[in-house]
This record gives sequence, structure tokens and C-alpha cells, in this order.
Amino acid sequence: MRLELLTADIPKLQPFLETVFQDGGKKLYAIDGVVTPIRNMGGLSGFEYKEDGLIGELKVGLILGGTGYVLKRILRNSGEEYERYDYFNVQGDITFTSDKEALKAAIPDFHEMDLTCPILNHFYNFLSMEYKNAAEGKTNTQIVNSVEQLLKTAYNSKLIRISIRERADDPAINNIYNKILAAEMDPVLTWEERQLVFKNYKVDLKRIVDTKVRAHKLNKTRMKLALLRKDGGNFMARIIARPVNNAKGLLYRYTVGKVIWFFQTVKNNLGYSIALAVYGPFTYYFITMPMNPHAMQAVGRVRATYLEVKTEIMQILDKSDVAINDMRSKSAIATTTTPAPTLPVQATDTVSTKSAAPANNNDFIMANIINPSEVTNGKVDSLLVSLGDGATEKAKPSILNMLLSTDSDQVNKTSWSERMSNFKQLQIAYEENIEYASRMGRLEQLETQYNFPMQVEATWEELERYNNLIFKLREENPNMSAKMKQYLFNEINRTQQLELYLWDRMSRFILDQIYVMLDQDKEQKRSDYYVGRSFVFMEEMTNILSWRYKDFKKPEGYDKIQKLAEFYSNARKEHGTVLKNLQANSDLFKQKNVYDTKEFRSYMKRQWEILFLQNSKAEEASNMGLNMYIWSVRNTVWILQSIYSAKREELALLIKRDVSGQALTPAEMLSRSKANMLFETLLHNLTLEYVGIREEIMNRLGKDIESTQRMIVIDNLKEFLSDREKLDNLGVAQNQKTAGHTL
Repeated sequence: MRLELLTADIPKLQPFLETVFQDGGKKLYAIDGVVTPIRNMGGLSGFEYKEDGLIGELKVGLILGGTGYVLKRILRNSGEEYERYDYFNVQGDITFTSDKEALKAAIPDFHEMDLTCPILNHFYNFLSMEYKNAAEGKTNTQIVNSVEQLLKTAYNSKLIRISIRERADDPAINNIYNKILAAEMDPVLTWEERQLVFKNYKVDLKRIVDTKVRAHKLNKTRMKLALLRKDGGNFMARIIARPVNNAKGLLYRYTVGKVIWFFQTVKNNLGYSIALAVYGPFTYYFITMPMNPHAMQAVGRVRATYLEVKTEIMQILDKSDVAINDMRSKSAIATTTTPAPTLPVQATDTVSTKSAAPANNNDFIMANIINPSEVTNGKVDSLLVSLGDGATEKAKPSILNMLLSTDSDQVNKTSWSERMSNFKQLQIAYEENIEYASRMGRLEQLETQYNFPMQVEATWEELERYNNLIFKLREENPNMSAKMKQYLFNEINRTQQLELYLWDRMSRFILDQIYVMLDQDKEQKRSDYYVGRSFVFMEEMTNILSWRYKDFKKPEGYDKIQKLAEFYSNARKEHGTVLKNLQANSDLFKQKNVYDTKEFRSYMKRQWEILFLQNSKAEEASNMGLNMYIWSVRNTVWILQSIYSAKREELALLIKRDVSGQALTPAEMLSRSKANMLFETLLHNLTLEYVGIREEIMNRLGKDIESTQRMIVIDNLKEFLSDREKLDNLGVAQNQKTAGHTL
């Protein structure tokens, strides 16, 4: 391989790219090894080269902001690595070179627009994205024109094979039609589901054709005529492949399908239709209101009539939905009634207590009697298990009234392919029932507003319980050895150090989410106490640390957290028990049926949409980076909680052995052995996850301390394990600090 491909100076980009468009430069640069395409990796596309111990990469992208191009080249040889970034202006002239990434690359769409060359595919995807932005007045015309000119030069070149020259036989177009045929033969999808898949493929096809026609200034009419012929051929191929199934599908669409369509259309437009019916009298009374004293009453009656009529018709249509669903389903859904639970019969003796104490039927006493558990030991009949398509099976729990997969043969013997097919059905139904914005907003609510703060709080409390246990056991066992006392003192400091980490990450997390968490512009419509719990808990942590450390400083912008903490604390209603508090403070638990998904979605839909829109205020790349960062921190927090849970269980055993001087029992040794394996696995996973992202967090994320903090956390845990080994007299003398004698 001629190494100038990866090392030589390149004064102008376009002539150089023409040497690699065709085969990655394999012929021209005498490459005998393997050439592998790289598609849209971090906003760059190109080729990877492997030959006789040499590994090279050549990737091209467009600079974020539309100021030009970036060419990244890497050469690895015998452990040495050469990396180079060349930056070009929109005319393709070199502007500067760097050994590190100086300017970010734009991340285009991910579509298979050109299967012959990853760089051409990258340019087409970029143009597709910019053409879409042009409709919103956001495109950068200079870089678009530059890319179009580059593609035009390649199109006119006799040395380069541009696939769109073949018009409708472009491999990217044929790829879409092949996917349609493959979906036609899918044994899992129903006829209706296949039509949805075909529709999505046609959207991709239109995007590919529109982009290439516009980029190369081709005749759109001729291209459509050519595609029309391919559409016809593809349709006939699908009919021939599954004639009976397609005949049934077409018959269904134009008979039963039309009936369903009619009722759905009426139902979806019901409010508009009735509004038109009342529009005339409503407008008359509204206009004459100043001179008509009864006008407002009349308007109210019209509105009430409108709502009543709409309700009545909705009930009729809901009943029609039942009939339509019966047509759709293969078999009726069987239903069973669950008998009311009965208390187990209590065994009694024959001793008379008539004169011992008078009978007491006080309701308060009866309400607080703890009966044998109905959940675990009560009588349970067979439970209904859904098998899909309306089919059901009865299964009876075999252990402690908990239904297991092995209790149902149909569930237990499901093949992997069938289970994946069922998940596909789940996703299809989910996307039908909830719009994209609501789906994404729901994830934002769970992952951002609830899960991360909840994980931090759970871990903080676990650390606090561990430290409190140390204080208690030290007080109860004053005769501990000097080694154990020092170990416990170190443990208190190590735990409080990790609490500082949790506080800092929690504050940074909230302040990074100025819209979803802080709701800076006051856009959110529904926020219960459990959304605001993160602010209340943040204030609790801050108060503890402020009391613990004299010079403790609060972060910039903390006043916003403080105000929200005060607001949610005052809004909380306290009724003394967990279940009553949930009913008082949670919208979900105020529902008549807490498991009613439709009711829950009805009032959460708008909130989810707002959360999606708020999250979209940051650029996509920014959100992706922030989410990756948060997931990494949350993984650390979860592992700390698991480690401290095991440490808390083990602590009493360590102190018992130290004070009594006796060896642990076999059961206690087994418990410690399990803890050893848990510590080993968790520390491995924690370190592995961090090392996998360390390069970017440490070197690319400016003005952030997470990388340094994470190494402190790992060193903290390693020191704990080292001290723990010394308690077992397993320490090995390696230097002045670790050398010593057994206490």
C-alpha cells in the first residue's frame, strides 16, 4: 500500500476524493489488503484499510456550521499511531492541519442513498438533510452548492461510477424494492402490517429519488415514469409470491376495511361536524349579545347541547368499535371472573374464654388485625394469560401465588423468533396508540424527571444507613481492635467523600436540564410532587453538607433549585401513610382505576409533548452527548448503591469476628464469599464502563470534572477493598506504606 494516501499533504480536496470514490483508492494506491467501508461514524464516512500489520482509516465529513470539509486520516503500525485532520473551505482548498480534532463534524441523516461508496452516501444524506432544512429557511446554501458541484464533477467523470446514472436501476433504488419483496415474504406480518411497512419503504425511496434528482438536476418526470414501471413489476411480483393472502387482503380493504374507515372518519371528525351544526345559532346569539339579555344563556345552552350530542354519538360509535373489533380478531377474547378472596380458616382450641374477657368488635381494632397474607398464601384460581390475537390460556401459580413463565407451556416454549415477532407487534401497537412526540416525552419524563434523581436519592440513603450503622456498632462495641477502629474511621470518610460526589452530580444534572427539570420558561402543564422530589431532596442533601462542612459552597444557579424545593415542599399533602399520601399527591393514584392506561394517557399526552419539545431545544448531538454522560453517571450511582448494600450486610460480621476473636461460621463465610464476588463484578463493570467513554469525557468535554471525579470514586472503592483484605490479613508488603505486622 502506498502510504501517501494516508500521509501526504492535500492542497485541494475534490481531486483527491476522485481517487477514492470508486474503490477506496485500492487500485491507484496499490492496496492488496482489505478495504472496509465506514458509514457515518461520528459525522464522518470513508474507508478502513488493513494490510500486513498496517491499519489505516480515511474519513470525510462536513464541518458543523457549513464552513467546509474535514478529512481525517489514521495510520497504525507496530503500536505507533499517526493521526491527522485536514480542514478545507467550501471551495475545497486546504485551510489548516491539526493532529487533533479542531472543528466538529455535522452529523447527517442515516439513509442508504448510495451503496457503492460511503463518502458519496454521506454527501447525499447531507444534501437530503439540507434540502429538508431549506423548506424551513434554515439551510446553508454555500456548502450545499459546494457539495452539489462536487457530485456534478463526479457524475460527469468517465473514471467514476455514479450509481444514479443507471436511473431506476440505481442499486440504492433496487435495494428498497428488494426490501419490499423481503417484507412480502415475512411469515410474521399480517397483510395490513405489510402495507404499513411498504409505505415506510416508499417514503425512503421518495427521499432517495428526490435528493438525487435535485442534486444532479435530472428530469423528474422521466425518473417517475421509470419508477412507475418498477412499481408495477414489484407489485406483480408480490401478488405472484402470495396470491391467496394478497387477494384476501385486497378484499378485506375494500369491504370490511371501508366500513372501519367510515366509522373511524366519523369518530375522528365528530366534534367538527357537530360544531358546524350549531355554528349558525351560536354566531347569531354571540353577535346580538349586546342587545339581547338572554344571549349568554342561549350560548351556554347551545354549548351544552353540543357536548351532550357529542357524548351520545361517541357512545354509539364506541359500541360499533366492539363489533368492528370482533370482525378483526380471529377469536373472541375469553373472560373469567375472579371469586372474592376468602380468609383461611383459623384453627381453634376447646378452651372457653367466655369469662376471661368480653368480646370486642371495635372497628378500629378489627381494621388493624394482621391476617395471613392473601397475596402469597391465599386461594388463587387459574389466571388468564394472553397469547396474542385474542387467544388466551389459563395458568395456575405453583409457588407463593407468583405466576412464573414455567407455569404456562405456551409461554415457556415460545421460540426466539416468535417472541421477537410478538415484540414487533407490541411496538407497532405502541406507535399506533401514542404519537412520536408523546412517546419521546414519556421517556424524557421517566429517564430525566424520575429515574436519575430517584437513583441518586436511593444511593445517598444507602450510604447514610451504612454510616449510621458504623456509629451504632462503634458505640455498642468499644473493645474493638485498633485495626478495626481505623478501618471504620476510613470507611466513614470514604462514604462521606462519595456523598459529596452524589451531591455534585445531582446538582450538575438539574442545572444541565434547564427546560425538562427546571422548566425555565414555565411551559409544563402537569407536575406532581414526585417530579419536584428531586429539588426537595437536593435541598436536604445541601443542608446536611452545609452543616457538615464549614466552607461548603453552593453551585452557580442553585437559587432556582432552592425556590422549586420550597414550592414543592409547600404543595405536598401529608396524611400519615404511604398509600394515602400517594392518593393525595399523585395524579395517577387519584384515578378511579390506577391501571387505566387510556385515562392516564389522556391527561398526560400534552405534558409528554411539551417535554419532547423542551428536550428538542438543544441540538440533537448535544442531547445525545448529554444522555450518554447521564447514563454513565447513573451507572456509577447504581453500582455504588449495590456495593454499599453488601457492605452494610457484611459490617456486623466483621465487627463480631474482631470483638469475639472467633472464626466465622460456614454460613457466614458463604455470605462473605458471595459479597466478594459481588464486589469483584461491580468494580469490574464500573471501571469497564468508565474506560469505554473516558477518552471523550476527559479530552473533549470542556469545563467538566466528571472524569477526575470518576477516578477518585474508583480509587475510593479500591482502597476499601485493600483495607478489607488487611482485615483478613491478606495484605502483601510491597512498599513502605503497605508493609507492617499483623495486629
